[in-house]
Amino acid sequence: MKYMKVLIISSVVLLSSILSGENYENILHKSDAAVFPAMAAYDMKINVENDNGRKSTTVLTGYKKGSSKNVIIIHEPKKNAGTVEMRRDNSIWVYFSTNGKTMKSAFQSLAIGEDVCYGDILTNDLGYDYSVFSSRNEGKNTVLELKPKPGREGYAKLIVTLDRATFLPVKKEYYALSGLLLKVCDVSGFEYGANGKVIKFSQTFYDPLKNKKSYIVVENIRALQESQLPEKYYNESYMKFLSRM
Repeated sequence: MKYMKVLIISSVVLLSSILSGENYENILHKSDAAVFPAMAAYDMKINVENDNGRKSTTVLTGYKKGSSKNVIIIHEPKKNAGTVEMRRDNSIWVYFSTNGKTMKSAFQSLAIGEDVCYGDILTNDLGYDYSVFSSRNEGKNTVLELKPKPGREGYAKLIVTLDRATFLPVKKEYYALSGLLLKVCDVSGFEYGANGKVIKFSQTFYDPLKNKKSYIVVENIRALQESQLPEKYYNESYMKFLSRM
Protein backbone atom coordinates (compact mmCIF):
# COMPACT_ATOMS: atom_id res chain seq x y z
CA MET A 1 0.00 0.00 0.00
CA LYS A 2 2.82 2.36 0.92
CA TYR A 3 4.54 1.49 -2.37
CA MET A 4 1.36 2.28 -4.30
CA LYS A 5 1.06 5.68 -2.64
CA VAL A 6 4.63 6.53 -3.58
CA LEU A 7 3.99 5.35 -7.13
CA ILE A 8 0.83 7.45 -7.44
CA ILE A 9 2.53 10.56 -6.03
CA SER A 10 5.50 10.08 -8.36
CA SER A 11 3.17 9.67 -11.34
CA VAL A 12 1.27 12.86 -10.45
CA VAL A 13 4.52 14.82 -10.11
CA LEU A 14 5.80 13.48 -13.43
CA LEU A 15 2.51 14.22 -15.20
CA SER A 16 2.45 17.75 -13.78
CA SER A 17 6.01 18.27 -14.96
CA ILE A 18 5.14 17.07 -18.47
CA LEU A 19 2.02 19.22 -18.66
CA SER A 20 3.94 22.22 -17.35
CA GLY A 21 6.64 21.65 -19.95
CA GLU A 22 4.04 21.48 -22.71
CA ASN A 23 2.43 24.66 -21.45
CA TYR A 24 5.73 26.53 -21.52
CA GLU A 25 6.52 25.17 -24.98
CA ASN A 26 3.19 26.68 -26.07
CA ILE A 27 4.15 29.98 -24.46
CA LEU A 28 7.41 30.01 -26.43
CA HIS A 29 5.55 29.40 -29.69
CA LYS A 30 3.02 32.10 -28.82
CA SER A 31 5.90 34.51 -28.24
CA ASP A 32 7.35 33.72 -31.66
CA ALA A 33 3.96 34.28 -33.32
CA ALA A 34 3.39 37.54 -31.42
CA VAL A 35 6.50 39.10 -32.99
CA PHE A 36 6.51 37.73 -36.55
CA PRO A 37 3.76 36.25 -38.75
CA ALA A 38 4.53 32.81 -40.15
CA MET A 39 5.01 34.38 -43.59
CA ALA A 40 6.41 37.88 -43.47
CA ALA A 41 8.58 40.59 -44.97
CA TYR A 42 10.41 43.15 -42.86
CA ASP A 43 12.99 45.91 -42.97
CA MET A 44 15.92 46.15 -40.58
CA LYS A 45 18.52 48.75 -39.66
CA ILE A 46 21.57 47.79 -37.60
CA ASN A 47 23.73 50.48 -36.02
CA VAL A 48 27.00 49.26 -34.51
CA GLU A 49 29.01 51.35 -32.06
CA ASN A 50 32.55 50.11 -31.40
CA ASP A 51 34.61 50.86 -28.32
CA ASN A 52 36.94 53.05 -30.40
CA GLY A 53 34.07 55.37 -31.34
CA ARG A 54 33.57 54.04 -34.86
CA LYS A 55 30.01 53.62 -36.06
CA SER A 56 28.51 51.69 -38.96
CA THR A 57 25.02 51.18 -40.33
CA THR A 58 23.57 48.24 -42.24
CA VAL A 59 20.14 48.37 -43.92
CA LEU A 60 18.45 45.24 -45.20
CA THR A 61 15.15 43.62 -46.17
CA GLY A 62 14.12 40.14 -45.04
CA TYR A 63 11.65 37.50 -46.19
CA LYS A 64 10.60 34.87 -43.65
CA LYS A 65 8.78 31.71 -44.69
CA GLY A 66 7.76 29.57 -41.77
CA SER A 67 10.18 28.80 -38.96
CA SER A 68 13.04 27.36 -40.96
CA LYS A 69 13.42 29.67 -43.97
CA ASN A 70 14.60 33.26 -43.93
CA VAL A 71 16.57 35.35 -46.38
CA ILE A 72 17.92 38.91 -46.09
CA ILE A 73 19.21 41.27 -48.76
CA ILE A 74 21.64 44.00 -47.73
CA HIS A 75 21.10 47.47 -49.24
CA GLU A 76 23.60 49.52 -47.24
CA PRO A 77 26.50 50.15 -46.83
CA LYS A 78 27.11 50.59 -50.53
CA LYS A 79 30.19 48.34 -50.51
CA ASN A 80 28.06 45.41 -49.31
CA ALA A 81 24.88 46.20 -51.27
CA GLY A 82 23.49 43.06 -52.87
CA THR A 83 24.98 40.66 -50.35
CA VAL A 84 22.40 37.99 -49.47
CA GLU A 85 22.27 35.85 -46.34
CA MET A 86 19.91 32.88 -46.21
CA ARG A 87 18.82 30.34 -43.68
CA ARG A 88 17.24 27.08 -44.84
CA ASP A 89 16.57 24.51 -42.14
CA ASN A 90 19.88 24.18 -40.25
CA SER A 91 22.09 25.72 -42.94
CA ILE A 92 23.29 29.29 -43.38
CA TRP A 93 24.35 30.48 -46.85
CA VAL A 94 25.94 33.77 -47.93
CA TYR A 95 26.14 35.27 -51.41
CA PHE A 96 28.87 37.90 -51.66
CA SER A 97 28.05 40.61 -54.17
CA THR A 98 31.69 41.73 -54.19
CA ASN A 99 32.97 38.55 -55.86
CA GLY A 100 29.78 36.74 -56.95
CA LYS A 101 30.53 33.70 -54.78
CA THR A 102 28.10 31.71 -52.66
CA MET A 103 29.29 29.77 -49.64
CA LYS A 104 27.91 27.84 -46.70
CA SER A 105 28.64 29.48 -43.37
CA ALA A 106 28.77 28.49 -39.73
CA PHE A 107 25.72 29.45 -37.69
CA GLN A 108 27.69 31.85 -35.51
CA SER A 109 29.88 33.43 -38.18
CA LEU A 110 30.12 37.16 -37.66
CA ALA A 111 27.73 39.24 -39.73
CA ILE A 112 27.87 42.75 -38.37
CA GLY A 113 30.02 43.72 -35.41
CA GLU A 114 31.23 41.17 -32.88
CA ASP A 115 27.96 40.76 -31.04
CA VAL A 116 25.51 39.93 -33.84
CA CYS A 117 25.83 36.89 -36.10
CA TYR A 118 23.95 35.38 -39.04
CA GLY A 119 22.03 33.08 -36.72
CA ASP A 120 20.80 35.96 -34.54
CA ILE A 121 19.37 37.81 -37.51
CA LEU A 122 17.93 34.87 -39.40
CA THR A 123 16.42 32.99 -36.45
CA ASN A 124 13.01 34.46 -35.70
CA ASP A 125 11.20 31.45 -34.20
CA LEU A 126 13.04 30.21 -31.13
CA GLY A 127 10.51 27.41 -30.65
CA TYR A 128 11.79 25.80 -33.85
CA ASP A 129 15.41 25.62 -32.67
CA TYR A 130 15.07 25.28 -28.91
CA SER A 131 13.11 23.33 -26.29
CA VAL A 132 12.12 24.62 -22.87
CA PHE A 133 14.43 23.09 -20.26
CA SER A 134 13.13 24.97 -17.22
CA SER A 135 10.85 27.89 -16.40
CA ARG A 136 9.89 30.27 -13.65
CA ASN A 137 7.77 33.34 -13.10
CA GLU A 138 9.33 36.62 -11.99
CA GLY A 139 6.77 39.31 -11.29
CA LYS A 140 4.91 40.03 -14.51
CA ASN A 141 7.43 38.07 -16.58
CA THR A 142 8.06 34.43 -17.41
CA VAL A 143 11.67 33.28 -17.69
CA LEU A 144 12.40 30.28 -19.92
CA GLU A 145 15.69 28.41 -20.06
CA LEU A 146 16.09 26.98 -23.55
CA LYS A 147 18.33 24.17 -24.79
CA PRO A 148 19.00 23.60 -28.52
CA LYS A 149 17.37 20.78 -30.42
CA PRO A 150 19.74 18.26 -32.05
CA GLY A 151 21.50 19.72 -35.08
CA ARG A 152 20.59 23.31 -34.20
CA GLU A 153 23.30 24.11 -31.68
CA GLY A 154 23.76 27.81 -32.30
CA TYR A 155 24.26 28.33 -28.57
CA ALA A 156 24.51 25.96 -25.62
CA LYS A 157 21.70 27.74 -23.79
CA LEU A 158 19.37 30.71 -24.08
CA ILE A 159 17.51 32.37 -21.25
CA VAL A 160 14.50 34.30 -22.56
CA THR A 161 12.38 36.66 -20.49
CA LEU A 162 8.82 37.16 -21.75
CA ASP A 163 6.09 39.58 -20.74
CA ARG A 164 3.42 37.20 -19.49
CA ALA A 165 0.55 39.46 -20.60
CA THR A 166 1.64 39.91 -24.21
CA PHE A 167 4.06 36.97 -24.73
CA LEU A 168 6.51 39.50 -26.18
CA PRO A 169 10.23 39.04 -25.38
CA VAL A 170 11.91 41.46 -23.00
CA LYS A 171 15.43 40.02 -22.85
CA LYS A 172 17.49 37.20 -24.36
CA GLU A 173 20.74 35.91 -22.89
CA TYR A 174 23.09 33.73 -24.97
CA TYR A 175 25.47 31.23 -23.35
CA ALA A 176 28.45 29.18 -24.58
CA LEU A 177 29.13 25.52 -23.71
CA SER A 178 31.52 26.71 -21.00
CA GLY A 179 28.64 28.50 -19.31
CA LEU A 180 30.03 31.91 -20.27
CA LEU A 181 27.45 34.59 -21.00
CA LEU A 182 28.33 35.59 -24.57
CA LYS A 183 25.85 38.40 -25.13
CA VAL A 184 22.62 39.96 -24.00
CA CYS A 185 19.77 41.28 -26.13
CA ASP A 186 17.31 43.79 -24.66
CA VAL A 187 14.05 44.02 -26.62
CA SER A 188 11.77 47.07 -26.45
CA GLY A 189 9.79 49.70 -28.33
CA PHE A 190 7.05 47.51 -29.76
CA GLU A 191 4.66 49.34 -32.09
CA TYR A 192 1.42 47.97 -33.49
CA GLY A 193 -0.47 48.37 -36.74
CA ALA A 194 -4.19 48.90 -37.27
CA ASN A 195 -4.76 45.14 -36.99
CA GLY A 196 -3.15 45.03 -33.56
CA LYS A 197 -0.09 43.12 -34.80
CA VAL A 198 3.51 44.13 -34.15
CA ILE A 199 4.97 46.19 -36.98
CA LYS A 200 8.13 47.51 -35.30
CA PHE A 201 10.45 46.80 -32.38
CA SER A 202 14.00 47.48 -31.22
CA GLN A 203 16.83 45.28 -29.98
CA THR A 204 20.12 46.14 -28.30
CA PHE A 205 22.82 43.46 -28.47
CA TYR A 206 25.87 43.82 -26.28
CA ASP A 207 28.76 41.72 -25.05
CA PRO A 208 29.02 42.10 -21.25
CA LEU A 209 32.83 41.72 -21.48
CA LYS A 210 33.34 44.35 -24.17
CA ASN A 211 32.30 47.95 -24.67
CA LYS A 212 30.49 47.29 -27.91
CA LYS A 213 26.79 47.49 -28.81
CA SER A 214 24.54 46.92 -31.80
CA TYR A 215 21.22 48.75 -32.01
CA ILE A 216 18.73 46.99 -34.24
CA VAL A 217 15.38 48.35 -35.41
CA VAL A 218 13.06 45.90 -37.14
CA GLU A 219 10.18 47.69 -38.86
CA ASN A 220 7.58 47.50 -41.58
CA ILE A 221 6.77 43.93 -40.55
CA ARG A 222 4.04 42.77 -42.89
CA ALA A 223 2.29 39.45 -43.30
CA LEU A 224 2.51 37.84 -46.73
CA GLN A 225 0.76 34.99 -48.48
CA GLU A 226 2.76 31.83 -49.05
CA SER A 227 2.45 32.41 -52.79
CA GLN A 228 4.38 35.67 -52.36
CA LEU A 229 7.41 33.76 -51.07
CA PRO A 230 8.55 31.42 -53.87
CA GLU A 231 10.61 28.39 -52.86
CA LYS A 232 13.41 29.62 -55.13
CA TYR A 233 14.03 32.45 -52.65
CA TYR A 234 15.50 29.81 -50.33
CA ASN A 235 17.77 28.09 -52.82
CA GLU A 236 21.46 28.97 -52.77
CA SER A 237 21.61 28.92 -56.56
CA TYR A 238 19.04 31.76 -56.71
CA MET A 239 20.76 34.08 -54.24
CA LYS A 240 22.60 36.02 -56.95
CA PHE A 241 19.23 36.95 -58.47
CA LEU A 242 17.85 38.04 -55.10
CA SER A 243 20.83 40.36 -54.76
CA ARG A 244 19.38 42.52 -57.54
CA MET A 245 16.04 43.07 -55.79
